[in-house]
Amino acid sequence: MRKNRRDGLRWASFELFQTEMNIRKMRTLDNRYFTSCRLTYPLFVVTMVLSGSVHAYEWTLDPALSADLMHTDNLQMSVTNKQSDTRLQIRPTLTVTAEDETEVLSVNGGLVIERYDQAGRRDRNDPFLSLSWDRFQEQTTYGLGASFRQEATLTSEEEDSGILNVSGEKRSFSVSPHWTGEVDAKNSITVSGSASDVSYDIASFTDRRDYNITAAWNHELDAQRVINYKASATANRPDSVNADSNYYGLTVGLTQEISELMSFNVSGGLSHVAPETGNSTNGYLFDAGVNRQGQYDSVGAGFVINLSPSSLGTVRENYRLNLNYSRELTPYTSFTFAANASRSKTAGDNGSSENTSYSIQPGLKWQLNEELSLNASYRYRRSELGSVGDSAVANSIQAAIQYSPK
Repeated sequence: MRKNRRDGLRWASFELFQTEMNIRKMRTLDNRYFTSCRLTYPLFVVTMVLSGSVHAYEWTLDPALSADLMHTDNLQMSVTNKQSDTRLQIRPTLTVTAEDETEVLSVNGGLVIERYDQAGRRDRNDPFLSLSWDRFQEQTTYGLGASFRQEATLTSEEEDSGILNVSGEKRSFSVSPHWTGEVDAKNSITVSGSASDVSYDIASFTDRRDYNITAAWNHELDAQRVINYKASATANRPDSVNADSNYYGLTVGLTQEISELMSFNVSGGLSHVAPETGNSTNGYLFDAGVNRQGQYDSVGAGFVINLSPSSLGTVRENYRLNLNYSRELTPYTSFTFAANASRSKTAGDNGSSENTSYSIQPGLKWQLNEELSLNASYRYRRSELGSVGDSAVANSIQAAIQYSPK
């Protein structure tokens, strides 16, 4: 769908403003707004700023609809009190893109509708919205991303906190500008930042704000190898008293294209965590991955050691290992397999706060036609709590259909 307007993005800004007015009128059963002005006003401001340079854009609309039916034998990942249930999730989405020779603006939004057979209290309607804008010049690229999400699937919070039986809501909003400049044919510099606000309606978890700035220098050694140097600083500001902390990282990495079908990357470095109270700690950062794309199959594997803010207001040290594999069985059918293992603990801790989780998920995918696909999978998930020595196990089966009209 194409639409040329002299005031193209002014029209988009008006539509976003109207959407905000409509959303604010909708309330949940407990009289809370689905969203707040934090969601739309920053996006509204961005589009207004961009509208000053609008001439003729190519507009595209990409709607999509997915339905996911899942049955699990342990809905709340409980150690002792297992509860089985069936969940239906429907996700309508719409992506609107405007682009010309020098810039691209994309807005993606939708709603996640969840209904449970037994645990009706978990029924939800969660909106999400994201925006990305990029402008391309002869030797520079810069842009901005922003997103809002409301959700009740708190897998990462369960893994870093060890609190498995979680029922509640999480809202997150983030803004992330970036800039890349080409120094010469073999060197470029990238500077990026982010600011995020995360809030929970669960007393066990702590609301927080996080701010990050990262600078990287990329140097092309030859056509197959690129080396990069990166420095980052993050400020973690939880609502907990005396829990503020800053952490820093320095890494050097290499990306190698082994062949047309295979590539790998590796980087390593040092980290430093400086809490407001307590002793500072030093650690290591590491990231390695390999990918191979064959004619009928693809495989990817990776291992990461990094730092991240946690739902408890602390800085966590994370170790993650993942494996993904897919193989085409017929022109319309493929087998998929995903496995991962993760371990998380408070940075500088002796291990008493350590939590470990594992999951494996084999599945089949059928591409029924160009617009319609069907997936079926089984998932095994296990979480071990280092603080109490208990573990929770869940088995689930899942069927999903995806429709993306062309």
